[in-house]
Amino acid sequence: MVINGAVEKVLVRGDRRIRIGLAGPGRSFGYEGLIDGKPSPAHAIARERAVLLVLPKDAFARLFEGESNESLMFLDVINRDLAAWLREAIRPQGTPRGQADHVAERWRRRCRVPEPRNRPVAW
Repeated sequence: MVINGAVEKVLVRGDRRIRIGLAGPGRSFGYEGLIDGKPSPAHAIARERAVLLVLPKDAFARLFEGESNESLMFLDVINRDLAAWLREAIRPQGTPRGQADHVAERWRRRCRVPEPRNRPVAW
């Protein structure tokens, strides 16, 4: 998780780097492999001085698979983060962020995804 600074997520294709997202304070990255056991296709590059919180694999697994209030809050953060990365990924190139929200809303309705809960996450 990024505490301070910015980390860019990129896909490397030969000599090309394709930006797939930017993680700023409060955003997470690199947990895909911890969820599905496969290596992440993305690389992370610090774009400025960054302070990161690293969660060890066993601690991640306990929170991800647990049923405590802390686990539920952790899953809520992961779900919101995945939704934000998806929203960024489906945003057509050059589309302003406001329009990206409309694209995500149409996708959510088409797939019958429930309304997002807009409650603050307290740690």
